[in-house]
Amino acid sequence: MKKDLSVLHICAGDISWGAAKGALWLHQSLMECGVDSHFFIQFGDSDPDQKILSATSIIGNVSVALYQKMDRIPVQFYKKRSRSALFSPTLLGPSLEKIIAKINPDVIHLHWVNNGLLSMSQISKFKRPVVWTLRDLWPFTGGCHYSNGCTKYYRVCSACPILGSTSNSDLSSNIFKIKSKIYSTHKNLFPVAISKWIREEAVKSALFNQQDIKLIYNGIPCSQFPVWDKLEARKKLGLPEDKKLILFGAISSRVDPRKGWEFVENYFNFHQNEDEMLVTFGSDGFDDDSIPHISLGKISDTQKLSQIYSACDVFAAPSLEEAFGKTIVESLSCGTPVVSFDYSAPKELITHCENGYLAIYKDQASFDKGIRWCMGESFDKNRRDKMHLYVEENFNSSNLSTSYKSFYQSVLKN
Repeated sequence: MKKDLSVLHICAGDISWGAAKGALWLHQSLMECGVDSHFFIQFGDSDPDQKILSATSIIGNVSVALYQKMDRIPVQFYKKRSRSALFSPTLLGPSLEKIIAKINPDVIHLHWVNNGLLSMSQISKFKRPVVWTLRDLWPFTGGCHYSNGCTKYYRVCSACPILGSTSNSDLSSNIFKIKSKIYSTHKNLFPVAISKWIREEAVKSALFNQQDIKLIYNGIPCSQFPVWDKLEARKKLGLPEDKKLILFGAISSRVDPRKGWEFVENYFNFHQNEDEMLVTFGSDGFDDDSIPHISLGKISDTQKLSQIYSACDVFAAPSLEEAFGKTIVESLSCGTPVVSFDYSAPKELITHCENGYLAIYKDQASFDKGIRWCMGESFDKNRRDKMHLYVEENFNSSNLSTSYKSFYQSVLKN
């Protein structure tokens, strides 16, 4: 009897993180379509029934935390570094050889692998095909996850502006060289982009310009993000029924300028309207009394999250760079229009003046116009149901898992 196709997913963080949640949904969908899928996550509890393995359960909390701390040390030497932009050396990590040997997968599937979970040198030792989902720019840069406009990775990283470095032989240069050596010798490495934008950037990079990069969009389980009746959702959440509600949510959104919080803040500062209110979700605290707001905090329950999207009139997503935009797709699935910038992946998800508004990049007046357009349009049940159907047809995780299954089978034939 033929053995089922076996895959081991490897992802840093915990399941509440955006990248990990997307990877988990893919894992679950793959199991449903007959793949022997296993999911290795950095933090949390193992769940044998769901084939979830946790590094903290297997290796131990102390060891995982130690690797996490040690991996950050090289960055600490750069005193002028950006305190908001993420930079990951990924030079240290626990050995995963025993786990890989135990599962014996046909394919190793990497996702977001930083934060002390994995070292670059381990990737070079993987003897079986490695599929790598590009969830940000890190796999083909000298250490940054988003470059803030820097394009040195097109040629070679050095004198990294995120590190505040002026040296051509800095940490970014060394990491870039390590990656170049590993990629040139690993003949079974198969990158997958989650948007056309991230694929285009990868193809332009010196590290991946010789790679044939597959495009498979990120996905969500659409059944978990239905269209709720707006008034019913507001009643369940205790939100005001007589206000126009503008939703904004992101982890570290007020610390990381890339998330574009300033554009939301400026909107409320420039347009004082007592009929409008900001609703926020995520791990950030919010204590600015100058903006009328309700902070819902960190949301882990998917049903509640879908009610939050459905209850609001517009979702503001002004990220300056985004590899995909999972929250955008979640909002559209719940029938709530999105305003974002006409740049990077969001422009692939939003149909301008149909299910949202694509503002001129970094243009405050255009962004404000987008919010007003979304709130001024009539999004009745029929229109909202069509928005959900659009997401179901294009970004449903169960459909995308079929694409991955076919891709696994194709790389195994190489």
